[in-house]
Amino acid sequence: MKNILITIALFCCIQSIQAQTVDTAPSIYKNELGVDAGYFIKQFLDFSGTSSYLTPTYFVYYKRLMKPGNLRFAFSAEYEREQETSPYDFDSAEYYNVTSSFNFKVGWEFVSTLNKNWLLYYGIDLAALPETRNYEADDFDDNYVFELTSQNFIFGAGPFLGIRYNINPRISLSTETSFFVLRSSSQTTYKYIPLIENLPELPDDIEPVETRTYSSYIPPYSLIFSIQL
Repeated sequence: MKNILITIALFCCIQSIQAQTVDTAPSIYKNELGVDAGYFIKQFLDFSGTSSYLTPTYFVYYKRLMKPGNLRFAFSAEYEREQETSPYDFDSAEYYNVTSSFNFKVGWEFVSTLNKNWLLYYGIDLAALPETRNYEADDFDDNYVFELTSQNFIFGAGPFLGIRYNINPRISLSTETSFFVLRSSSQTTYKYIPLIENLPELPDDIEPVETRTYSSYIPPYSLIFSIQL
């Protein structure tokens, strides 16, 4: 709650900042491409935010520079494949557990100058996060291997606030924080694969669709290196 209040307070401060929208020396460049080094840092440190559910993370950023604001996109993709070994000597089959996800957001931002090199930017994003899990060996018993398939789709929206340092007219470093309200819809199916011949086939166990609404605060751990093109 403290982090959320800080974010809201920062947004309110925007209205009182005596800054001008970036309007000096119009840039000849209309596109900006960025890469988030914080995406790699997150792989080694725990930045799970305030939610125990899936939190958006992004690697590549793109902006179409316009007035009075900028159209922005960001995305990342993850794929993980692990081999699972049966605990039974008579079962020589190879099992793989696969997880894949694609995170995407689109938004609109406004920019205000603080001084020659420092800029403040803020706006709102719409986000979508589809995720698929296919675990060929989620569990075992004496007769069956349990295969799990799960489909999870998350979408939502939220404000963001960032600060940017211009190294030169084309290259910059920035970081940002955001607060999302997200809606999740997921369904899981279990299949029971016989380990021994002549065992009866069991029907699939299809769980009902589960939905939930939750919030996710994303701290400013990003470090986005950008260049205008």
